[in-house]
Amino acid sequence: MGVNIDEDEDVRRLLSECGKHLGLPMVAVDVPAMIRELIRLDIRAEERQIAIEDPFSSELIQEIDKQLKGFDAGTREGLRLLLKHGELSEKVVEGLVLQSGKYTAKQTMGLMWLETRTGWLIRTQMSPFPNVSRDEDCYKVSDRIRPYLTAWFERNK
Repeated sequence: MGVNIDEDEDVRRLLSECGKHLGLPMVAVDVPAMIRELIRLDIRAEERQIAIEDPFSSELIQEIDKQLKGFDAGTREGLRLLLKHGELSEKVVEGLVLQSGKYTAKQTMGLMWLETRTGWLIRTQMSPFPNVSRDEDCYKVSDRIRPYLTAWFERNK
């Protein structure tokens, strides 16, 4: 039987099936809290695996934490959206950040700024008229940095 540990109904079904097979009565369980803890443990396991595979992971985690805490909320949100969607243009990220209504244009530094400042992004498409506008430049997060940033955003919800 396969279940998704971050789906409420799947966890409830798993607990019920385990209880039936073990002959135990169903007890009240705070399933949302259990799911949050399982997700937290999964993230920790991923971080530990990264640490094994990358000897500089602890330094990188500290650098990412320091940089992200120094960014304004709109810039962090733009980066989070880029992580979520995989690849976006500068203009689309700005539009999504502004559309949320939580941030102003002055609170968002932009992807080109992030690429230059951090080295975490890869430009995947250049605007056809780079001397006029960079709005159509597309970016994605580098494969090496992606798991670290994902873990940071999970820890800092």
